[in-house]
Amino acid sequence: MPKGFLNLISRAKNAMQGPQDIKECDLEEKKGFFPPFMRAMWLSSKSANALDFDDLLYLPVRLFQEHPEVLSHYQNRWSHLLIDEFQDTMRRNMRWCASS
Repeated sequence: MPKGFLNLISRAKNAMQGPQDIKECDLEEKKGFFPPFMRAMWLSSKSANALDFDDLLYLPVRLFQEHPEVLSHYQNRWSHLLIDEFQDTMRRNMRWCASS
């Protein structure tokens, strides 16, 4: 698997883009191949019930975005959420950290 593709997949997830959001790749020579490659990787991971580190951050945020009732449930259940390795925060991680 080309290392460049792994980096692109990671960058896409960090930008909150799933396979359905990827139309182009910023590596000119790989534009036509990257979107189907990313979709195949995600389908393969899903069928194996496998997640990588980026998925552990991407999927809960996507869940809360697409299902506000789930977000509301957990906001009502917990007053605080501890995030380990908070010093490594990206904008995606900060989205749900607003104080009330």
